[in-house]
Amino acid sequence: MKEPGVRRGASQPQDAYLEVAVAAPLEQTLTYKLPQDQAPLAEPGKRVLVPMGRRRVTGYILGPAPKPEGFKARSILDILDELPLFPEAMVPLFRWLADYYLYPLGLTIKESLPSGVNHLELAMVQILPEGEKALEAGQANPKEQRFLEILLTAGATAQNQLVKKAGKGASVSTILTMQRKGFVEINRVMQKGRVRSKTETYIKALKDKSDAPARQKSRHKILEILPKDGEMAMRALKKEVPSAPRWIWEMEEAGEIQVFEKEVYRDPFGEPIPPDETRFTLTSEQEVAYKEITQALGRGYKSILLHGVTGSGKTEVYLRCVEKALEQGLSVIVLVPEIALISQMQRRFLARFGEKVAVLHSGLTDGERLDQWMRIVRGQAPIALGARSSIFAPVKNLGLVIVDEEHDESYKQDSRLRYQARDLAVMRCHMEKAVTVLGSATPSISSRHNCANGKFQKISIKNRVAERPFPEVTLVDLRNTTTGQNRSLLTDVLKHHLTETLAKNEQALLFLNRRGFANFPVCLECGGTITCAHCDVSLTYHQEDGCFQCHYCGFCQDITKGCPSCGSRKLKMMGMGTEKVEDSLRSMFPQASIGRLDRDTAAKKGGLVSVLKGLREKTTDIVVGTQMITKGHDFPNITLVGVVCADLSMGFPDFRAGERTFQLLAQVAGRAGRGEKPGRVVLQTYNPEHFCITTACANDYDAFCNEELKFRHQLKYPPFARLAQIRFTGEDSKETGAFANSIGEECRKLLWAEKAFKNSVQVLGPIPSPIARIARMHRWQMLLKGLDHKAFRAYLRQVNRIIQSKAGAKGPTAVIDVDPVNML
Repeated sequence: MKEPGVRRGASQPQDAYLEVAVAAPLEQTLTYKLPQDQAPLAEPGKRVLVPMGRRRVTGYILGPAPKPEGFKARSILDILDELPLFPEAMVPLFRWLADYYLYPLGLTIKESLPSGVNHLELAMVQILPEGEKALEAGQANPKEQRFLEILLTAGATAQNQLVKKAGKGASVSTILTMQRKGFVEINRVMQKGRVRSKTETYIKALKDKSDAPARQKSRHKILEILPKDGEMAMRALKKEVPSAPRWIWEMEEAGEIQVFEKEVYRDPFGEPIPPDETRFTLTSEQEVAYKEITQALGRGYKSILLHGVTGSGKTEVYLRCVEKALEQGLSVIVLVPEIALISQMQRRFLARFGEKVAVLHSGLTDGERLDQWMRIVRGQAPIALGARSSIFAPVKNLGLVIVDEEHDESYKQDSRLRYQARDLAVMRCHMEKAVTVLGSATPSISSRHNCANGKFQKISIKNRVAERPFPEVTLVDLRNTTTGQNRSLLTDVLKHHLTETLAKNEQALLFLNRRGFANFPVCLECGGTITCAHCDVSLTYHQEDGCFQCHYCGFCQDITKGCPSCGSRKLKMMGMGTEKVEDSLRSMFPQASIGRLDRDTAAKKGGLVSVLKGLREKTTDIVVGTQMITKGHDFPNITLVGVVCADLSMGFPDFRAGERTFQLLAQVAGRAGRGEKPGRVVLQTYNPEHFCITTACANDYDAFCNEELKFRHQLKYPPFARLAQIRFTGEDSKETGAFANSIGEECRKLLWAEKAFKNSVQVLGPIPSPIARIARMHRWQMLLKGLDHKAFRAYLRQVNRIIQSKAGAKGPTAVIDVDPVNML
């Protein structure tokens, strides 16, 4: 539009264009014209509503775009945000992430943001009078009849939900045919994001006294209560004057008060945590680590591996480094692997830094997560603390990223955008010139290798705080005990030490990395195993719930139904889990208070906090748990750790099985003796000579790594090669196998087509997955090995294009998992 006062013939403002990544499965970004009236609002990181085909979708502004050639760009419809949801500095990170993990850029950004914020356009289908007549007269074919009956009962229905309700054989093409016949109409309706900022009604006094009659005491009291030159939430005012809602609108009309809506935050922290100004004197090793890390702050990119033994005080080093970063005006991201560990870390950080901390994890409601996100966006919380997705926290001026327990496999996302948060932390710091600190008592083999080749700096803390000794380890050979015949889960040695620990009023921790009561229930009549109806796995008996459960798809079968094959109720509960250990302990030690920490108890509201509180306040004598209790927890009164069976993770068909076993055992052993009292570990095993067991008992990380690296180097596994796994899934077994074999054939053709690929890439498979069926979906897999990173990346991009070209709307699917962790 021509501005007033501009002379005829004067140069007009040139059209501006934006590069937008839409939240859709597109490899490329799109260019849109920016209306001049929206130009002042357009910033990278904001969401926009844009047309795409016949739909309107959410997109993300990446930055300016050149004027398009060969086509006319469509205009942006609306800018949806007051503030950018992520800083411009993160745009290169998203581009790298989408390219490396072979995932559409728009969906990559969508996955990084709080869920439920995007607008969605729905195609709503509604039956018309002609459709009702056709249904009544029997003029609709069977497929149309099914759709019309649903619409007649349910009313207007979203198109995708309508197809789902109609069941097998239903398709969108039938709906479009009915639209042409005049049976239905389709209207496109824009649905706003389901999660929005929360607002509350606030009151502000405009007068000191009310002109109302004296009998209207509530009006006078309201003005007396309202703070002078301040404001008060309606919720708080109502507590003081219950009848306040009756009067506020009348008072507003009289000019006595102002009523307005104010954005407020949903509090995710629960009970308030008192400030803690305690300053421990750092040990000489902690002091060295602190100085090395803080001297690097603000001086560009650096990655540091902090290898500190269990109980060496890594958390205190983290806190001091964060404090230093804040002094320099830098923001910080702190990653922890599990929600169970977030609870403890959250307490330490909130006690030290208070409202400067924002917490992001899946335990928050969508609304609470959005509120925490916006606190970071507004600069109110320069510290973001949480699980793996917190690496996307929209902090500005990033100075430090801490990845605690960096070896943990929970940092790998196993669906949709399959990223590794630890690796992403390193890449984000590289791009934003920040410092990464990877902390662990048992670092991953890959991080140790990166230190050896100079990519990371290694800092070691070899001694515990206050020169506390490492726990004494007793190795128990299960081959020579009654436990080997399943007569008891706990050997006499472990029972003896449990009795001794309880007599001293100390606490014990028992570790078994398997939840439930029994994981191998067998029918005594027909000899069959109780298996999942949807997966090729045995069900696990959960005594507390009185049912069999599948730990892969969630299928549940009541125990009263008996054997699914013969109906017999004569079942033997073989195998073991944390429930069975807990049950045995209650029989052996009836006076003891026993807690359990696994995914079952953590999933119950307040369950996780209750168990951890019991340990902290010493009201729990023995806690039984899975790997959730091995990670970073610090309970000084635990003096005994018992490992019920150390061998469970060694039998998996996975090259990382040995590394995983060593880390679990070393970590759980480190929970003992962290206070003033010495600790003891009793480790029960069927493989006492295995190097994973012996090195874990000796707490000899270097000896384990040296042995493990020989095996990795010989077989060309990471860190000596790159891996990618192609996972095939489909409802039909034969179709899935045929699809996998066709992709495998194309991959081999591609391998032989280029010399660079032939010499540096290996293709293994396809074969059925170790668990061949999960949730009724048949599964195949291929493993791709790359000896040269650049050639391997080029090969994967071409393989991804092959998969995209062969994938159909129906039938088997394939996804590429770069740097896979789950090999099952």
